[in-house]
Amino acid sequence: MHPFVHAMVEALSEAGKKTRRLNIAKVFMKRTQQLYQRNIKLMFKVADDVIQERKKNPTNECNDLLNKMLNGRDPVTGQGLTDENIRYQLITFLIAGHETTSGLLSFCLHALCKNQEAYKKAQEEVDTVLGSEKLQPHHLPKLVYLDQVLKETLRLWPTAPAFAVKPDKDELVGSKYKIEKDEVTIVLIPLVHRDKKVWGEDAEEFKPERMSAEKFAALPKHAWKPFGNGSRSCIGRGFAWQESLMVLAKVLQKFNIQPHDSSYELNIKETLTWKPEGFFMKVSPRNVLVQETSTKTSPPNSPTQEASKISRGPLYILFGSNSGSCESFANTIEKDATQKGFKTKLAHLNEHTGNVPSDAPVLIITASYEGKPTEDANQFYDWIRKVPDNSLTGIKYAVLGCGHTDWVDSYQRVPTQIDSNLERVGSTRLNEESRSKRCCRHDERTLITGGKPSGTC
Repeated sequence: MHPFVHAMVEALSEAGKKTRRLNIAKVFMKRTQQLYQRNIKLMFKVADDVIQERKKNPTNECNDLLNKMLNGRDPVTGQGLTDENIRYQLITFLIAGHETTSGLLSFCLHALCKNQEAYKKAQEEVDTVLGSEKLQPHHLPKLVYLDQVLKETLRLWPTAPAFAVKPDKDELVGSKYKIEKDEVTIVLIPLVHRDKKVWGEDAEEFKPERMSAEKFAALPKHAWKPFGNGSRSCIGRGFAWQESLMVLAKVLQKFNIQPHDSSYELNIKETLTWKPEGFFMKVSPRNVLVQETSTKTSPPNSPTQEASKISRGPLYILFGSNSGSCESFANTIEKDATQKGFKTKLAHLNEHTGNVPSDAPVLIITASYEGKPTEDANQFYDWIRKVPDNSLTGIKYAVLGCGHTDWVDSYQRVPTQIDSNLERVGSTRLNEESRSKRCCRHDERTLITGGKPSGTC
């Protein structure tokens, strides 16, 4: 085991215990405190060594997370991150990016081992979607049942089992319980997730079918909260979900699994997170030869190369992005459009506040964060809502909204409002004919038509 992992496990365990001790206990636990600090220093050193190694040997071959933190600058202030800040971010990703995800997958595999019907259904879906193909991004939205399996796993065994809230003013909860301003209240997620009034009399049972898209959308607002709450909810939710879905699919594609001990009863190990303790599996390879992805290049004079010779005029691609997803989509579209003969111009939305181009089509790509615009789109968003009616005629535009339907309250709020306001001020929507049509499915992207999402793209 890498020393970082050992130090992390010990530090997490002690951090959890510290919250349940009286302050005076610290006086009598000097060795425990010294070990705790040693573990923290070791984790700091590992992160610092990684940072210094990259600085000594920079690379432009891949724009990974470390490169982004070392070289990135705030588009408004121009400021970058200090090495100390990057160290803290690395440790956060190394801990939060593995601890809860590994717990989720462990609980998930245990649940599938104990529920053979769900296990067979999950593996059948993987066989149908993947077959012998190597897992690719376009496969993920088709793994519908696996998505339900993961959601149901987190309902029963949320790996981060609690979060804290405090009111801005005195509150009376349920006409019964008085909670004073700034008084901290701990929400125990497993109790919320097993409420029989919401989930039914079988709330203690593992049933992925209850997480179908229709049933999930019909749940009360706060019935499923494994990623925390509000603005402090898990920032790595999308990454963790994609990672878990990919790992589960690849395991089920390549292996058959069964419990090592059929009499094993689930025992939960608690640090700051939950995970099964003492759970082992028997794993046997399946007769599936996974094909490697084709690396063939386009032949001479292919349609793509021929299209690049055709001049189709300019195309503006304006994006708003906090986490990088919308920027990545914008870069992909720019590359494709260039290959098809467009002269593309890529920019942040804020750069065109008060100046939306009218000499060429404009494609806007953005998202909502807790119902608010991204930092590089907030000025544009505020401006377009104040522009007088019918004062921006001659602009041709389309809006591609990014988001996730799990965020019920704020899903597509900002892209939809940008779209409807552009229509209000007299601009012409390029995809008007798509109002009642669904676009090709792809996870987390939606073409906005008629001031509302028309389907995922």
